[in-house]
Amino acid sequence: MADRSLTRRAMLASGGTVLAALGGCVASGDTQSTTETETRRLDVPETALAVENIDGPVTVEGAETDAVVVEITKTGTDAELDATTVTDTHDDGRLTVETGHDGGLFGIFGPSVATVALTVRCPSDLVVDHVGTTNGDVHVSTVAGPVSIDVTNGRIDAAALDSIGDVSSTNGAVDVPIPTIEGDTLIESTNGAIEATLGPDLDADLTVETTTGSVSLDGVSLTSTDDEASGTIGAGGDDLTIETTNGDISLSASE
Repeated sequence: MADRSLTRRAMLASGGTVLAALGGCVASGDTQSTTETETRRLDVPETALAVENIDGPVTVEGAETDAVVVEITKTGTDAELDATTVTDTHDDGRLTVETGHDGGLFGIFGPSVATVALTVRCPSDLVVDHVGTTNGDVHVSTVAGPVSIDVTNGRIDAAALDSIGDVSSTNGAVDVPIPTIEGDTLIESTNGAIEATLGPDLDADLTVETTTGSVSLDGVSLTSTDDEASGTIGAGGDDLTIETTNGDISLSASE
């Protein structure tokens, strides 16, 4: 499938695109905010799916579907909407859905990026290898992995995964299951609490540490102090590190 790029002009010119434009009243002129929506139905990739956003939340959910369905909601001024693109690219069996900015150095010498909310539904057995955004929350559920997730400013929530990769939030809480890992894995936040549920099939050498906060364990047997813990999970194996600078860490064993 060829690369596709979403711009406001292209959407308005295309009669086949599912598009709705809703006016918002913020102010007059170029500061008026508009919301545009589009739905794309994409071929399921052979190997994996990745979703990359800039400014806005991302939801990726497994579902009973024979396609990758992408719901796009863009909000901004005319200049921001024109400068903000959403592309879907198939490359070597991998599908990447990605927000981009075509307006120069955004926010300084050009328009800022529009806010883009992405909701992606895909077959539940499809590997989703990466989901990320700069500003916004991320929710991932019921997909194959290992899934890596990163956010700069926002919360990370995940559920019903079969494997997890590296997870990172700079400013935001993290709540994830850790069913299994493949290779050394880092779950981290700089400013935010971490809640993790360890799966019964997990084999790892676990290290847990918080700088300002406490560590609590529920059904997990580790050597621990108030702010750190370590030990072997299952048969041991790859290193699993869970750490935050400012926040509590809570670990529990799944039933």
